[in-house]
Amino acid sequence: KALMKNKLTGQLYLPGSRPEQQWHITTGILQTQLRGSCVSQRDAGSTFDPKCLEASPVGQVSVDCQSKEASPGSELGTTVPRACGSLTHTDEEGRATMVDVGGKPDSKRIAVAVAVVRLGEKAFGMVRQNQVKKGDVLAVAQIAGIQGAKLTSQLIPLCHNIPLNHVEVSLSLDEDRCAVVIRSSCQTWGR
Repeated sequence: KALMKNKLTGQLYLPGSRPEQQWHITTGILQTQLRGSCVSQRDAGSTFDPKCLEASPVGQVSVDCQSKEASPGSELGTTVPRACGSLTHTDEEGRATMVDVGGKPDSKRIAVAVAVVRLGEKAFGMVRQNQVKKGDVLAVAQIAGIQGAKLTSQLIPLCHNIPLNHVEVSLSLDEDRCAVVIRSSCQTWGR
């Protein structure tokens, strides 16, 4: 069989290949693009394609803002869903489409994301002592995180507008790594 090219992403794939064969491609994309770790949870009563639920352990990924390199973290682990045989937001020719969720039943969903933002020693000290001229960096980041969650469907193309029941963003300082650990949790009841 000849490799085909997805017109949207430019990725090469083998028609009819199983998700396990394509997982290494997805892993490479995750390692390149992921700047935190995500966990998605659903109620046991909800229904979805079991092929898409296979998960593979992935360590936390953090970004060192000074070197712009991703480095594995230590204390936070998670799972990332395996890729399905095809992307849900593209058609057979790779064109972008919005997923039809009209037939899905409502279910409770919880999503948690964690990121580590490393700062230089001087910047970390200023944040810790609240000496940044523009104000309380952590308070502004918390509000921005909540606002970002509320506006996700406007910021991410093809994302459905999902009414959120609860958003929590917490920030903590990690003295050993001169880092800010950010944890966000969102809850909804919907499709």
